[in-house]
Amino acid sequence: MEFLDKLLEFFKTVALITVSQLISVFGVLFIFGLILFFLARSTRRVYVKSAGSALDIAITGWIGTPVHEIGHAIFCLIFLHKIKKIKLFDPDSRDGTIGYVIHSYNSKNLWHRIGNFFIGVGPVIFGSLTLYAAMFYLVPGMKGIFTEIEKHGMAISSMEFSNWQLAYHSLLNSISITLKALSNPANFIEWRFWLFIYISMSVASHMELSPSDLKSALGGFLIIMLIIFILNSIIQIIAVTGLAQYVSEFSKYFSLQTYMERIGKVTGIATALFIFAMVISAANLLVSWLLLSIYTLIRKREIINPFWG
Repeated sequence: MEFLDKLLEFFKTVALITVSQLISVFGVLFIFGLILFFLARSTRRVYVKSAGSALDIAITGWIGTPVHEIGHAIFCLIFLHKIKKIKLFDPDSRDGTIGYVIHSYNSKNLWHRIGNFFIGVGPVIFGSLTLYAAMFYLVPGMKGIFTEIEKHGMAISSMEFSNWQLAYHSLLNSISITLKALSNPANFIEWRFWLFIYISMSVASHMELSPSDLKSALGGFLIIMLIIFILNSIIQIIAVTGLAQYVSEFSKYFSLQTYMERIGKVTGIATALFIFAMVISAANLLVSWLLLSIYTLIRKREIINPFWG
């Protein structure tokens, strides 16, 4: 009975360590990924309910869809999946597809299976990077502004369970900084700013993930979770058996904690990108809803509900 208690305590410790590390590394991606997914889907729903999907494709699809598909394709290449067929923009009224990436992989290859997660969420990651690039080149003075947002991103990504209030205030400050920078009156007389608005709205509208994307991402994430759990179990076994004094220098390379500082810098930048993308996506949803609701109200005497139905 004592052995069973120790065994259960062992697995409890490993599980808590694993969950904590997964939240630190992937928590921001999941939270903002879901928000961006929700905003993009709601925006697409506004177009479909008002003027039909054809308008969405004509206005935003020819830019947003290639960015979406490139997001999949880049991670296919990184994780060595074979791209069998790719269409960056090829609207098909029969099945509703606008573009696609068909790829294959070896299910026995661990690197390939881990890649399924990043391939699945690739449009959110690459879409956010595209928004940043558009901002960097087209909106004057935004580079310095983004540095301030990045500081808040670091605070959010490194938050402890007991410090949600600090993360919340950092998020509000980041949103406020972004909105103030974008609403600067000097921007409205710059043609580059309006080009940025159009590109960002097009990209944000198509950061929606399909059911197959989500299924692929989940499968890859479960593999990542299992690998981290196994590595943490090895580290814990070394600690409880007293072997740490002999292999401590070697065992640290198995521990995710060793790399957390460097990972924290990356997640800080990623958080800033996601915050920026979230603000743009929310603004896109609001503007699209206002304009197309007026159109729908005049033609159909209806108000669009962008959130369901």
